[in-house]
Amino acid sequence: MQKQLKYANDRGVKFVAIIGEEEIKLGKITLKNMESGEQILMSHSSFIDYFKHN
Repeated sequence: MQKQLKYANDRGVKFVAIIGEEEIKLGKITLKNMESGEQILMSHSSFIDYFKHN
């Protein structure tokens, strides 16, 4: 996972969606802001709405 995050960071990606085992169990997505490092666990619909409105 660290290699993928470094790859995204090196290319200036602002956000990364993480769907690991825990997210699958919960039916959620973790959104990581690559600039601030903040991570937010959210529902699929909240994830879509976040990008529709930002």
